[in-house]
Amino acid sequence: MNLISSTKLREQVANYPDAVAAVNTWVGIVRAARWESPEDMKRALPGRVRTLANGRAIFNIKGNSYRMICGVKYATPGTARNGTVFVRFFGTHAEYDKIDAATVKQL
Repeated sequence: MNLISSTKLREQVANYPDAVAAVNTWVGIVRAARWESPEDMKRALPGRVRTLANGRAIFNIKGNSYRMICGVKYATPGTARNGTVFVRFFGTHAEYDKIDAATVKQL
């Protein structure tokens, strides 16, 4: 998958040093993936992702200590066209509780 806003994500995660390794692992999984559907994404990250109706996904990071919200455009089946993940939010659960996951554009 193509990953958009990875530089801004790394800048944001720098505020949470205990999350750096977990986010780096997540970035590696996403960049190596080719998700054609929400089911593909859920298989790659079992128990760590929940999808929303508007093409967004909520990822649990570092044992559910942090949340990341992304927009996801899945790869086109039967073509070489890869999908894209757009990072929209990264923060603690307390920060997550203050935003609207369907509309946030924080990063």
